[in-house]
Amino acid sequence: MTLFDFIKDRKRKAVLFFLTGFFSGGILYFLCREAAAEAYEELWQNVKIWITEEMPFVSTFLYTLWKRGKAAFVIFLAGNTRWNRGVFRVFIVWEGAKAGFLMTLMCMHMGVKGFFCCAASAVPHMFFFVPAYVIFFYGCLEKKRKYKNAIQGGFIAAVVLGCVVQAALGQKVVFVLQSFTFW
Repeated sequence: MTLFDFIKDRKRKAVLFFLTGFFSGGILYFLCREAAAEAYEELWQNVKIWITEEMPFVSTFLYTLWKRGKAAFVIFLAGNTRWNRGVFRVFIVWEGAKAGFLMTLMCMHMGVKGFFCCAASAVPHMFFFVPAYVIFFYGCLEKKRKYKNAIQGGFIAAVVLGCVVQAALGQKVVFVLQSFTFW
């Protein structure tokens, strides 16, 4: 099976798992809004600080690498076990839930501007993370595993490159969008 056949065959399932997580994250926000109001307010204050304060690239990169690297490391280890399909599915649902929760948080506090800020802040680095995970999943699930070392090395390189892009552009994109007054 080629990579394109792999994507074509599993695209619907991956989108379904992501959307399940996405809507679950949004519902979770609403279910816990009253019980965790103080925690959400603190989270929102941290988001506002993150949007407005200029952060040094190195500290942002190291933080991003730590956060994204932990998940990538677990996926990397799980990719070589017999439970890799289940772990990959749980990972996709988890990423969807995080995205849905953050999108709901931003929309509740900023309205339509929050939607655009959240979507724009996710776009630059996702051009690296999504293909990295798709190719890695393909390499782990494909029975031949002919290029296993190259796929694993490319996965690690793409995750690090995605962290660089997220650290360099993520905050700046949101700051530029947030500063528009016509919203």
